[in-house]
Amino acid sequence: AFWYGCRADGLSRVYSNLLYGGVMRFGPRWKRRRGLTGASAKPRRIEPEFNQQEFDELRELIEGGDWDVDSLERELG
Repeated sequence: AFWYGCRADGLSRVYSNLLYGGVMRFGPRWKRRRGLTGASAKPRRIEPEFNQQEFDELRELIEGGDWDVDSLERELG
């Protein structure tokens, strides 16, 4: 939904891809705890650390290709 929202707001495909890729790589995510029940089963929040070199590599990858949202998910997932 985020990528489509960027495009609907008039952002270019490349810029939308860069924003989406940045969130996919560096944004927070939640990991389920398998085998636990009750309050201990609450998903654990993981916050990857931002790395400028990795972001620059991501930008080069995105700017060098004609990516769609599904391809980005496969590449970054």
